[in-house]
Formats: sequence, structure tokens, C-alpha cells
Amino acid sequence: MGKKTITGKYTVSKEDYKQLTALAKEGITSRQEIHKLNEDISLYKKQHIDCKYELRDTQSAYAALRRSCEPFLQALKYFPQFAKGFAEKIADLLEHREVQQKKEREEAKRNPHRASARRQDDQDLER
Repeated sequence: MGKKTITGKYTVSKEDYKQLTALAKEGITSRQEIHKLNEDISLYKKQHIDCKYELRDTQSAYAALRRSCEPFLQALKYFPQFAKGFAEKIADLLEHREVQQKKEREEAKRNPHRASARRQDDQDLER
């Protein structure tokens, strides 16, 4: 584009000038887009690192859980009926506890004074 004159300056035609200004405008608007993309890259790098740490923590928690459940898994392998009965009994106890807590909450709504006295009695029995 453009031609060099005798004095060393460049001259451009009208068409070349329009093309150069269009390219300059595109370059200026691209700077903002490049800046935004660089910010996005930084954000995604941080998220990647956070996910990596979260995955590592989850894997170590899973390994610890697996180690603590190993006796039950062994029992399940060698005594499946016993392990199944044990798991069912635990589920029944948890369900019974949940039902009891639900009843206590409903009773506390109906009679707050009586519920607090019952809780105090329960605490005294635990001691």
C-alpha cells in the first residue's frame, strides 16, 4: 500500500486509506476483546486449580471412607445375609429416630413449655 515519494514520505490512494482506517479500527476494538479473553483465561485457570484441589480432597475422603468401611465390606463378602440384616437394622433405627424427632418437633409447636421440660428430663437422664 502506498507509494514512496521523492522526499521519503508515503502517499496512499483513497481506497488504501479507507482500508487502512478500517484495519486500525479493527485493531483498536480487538484490544478490548483480547483483554477480555485474557481475563477469561485467568478465571478458567483459577477454576481449574480449584477443581483439581476439590477432586484431590474428594479422592482422599473417598479413600478414608473406604478404609473405615473395609470391615463391613469384608463382612458383606463373607457373610452377606448378616451384613444385609445389619444394614437394615441401622436403617430402621435411623427411621425410628427421625420419626421420634418429628413427633417432638410437632409437640414443641403445640406445647413449647412441656417440650422444653421433656428435653431437660432427657438431658438429666443422659447424665
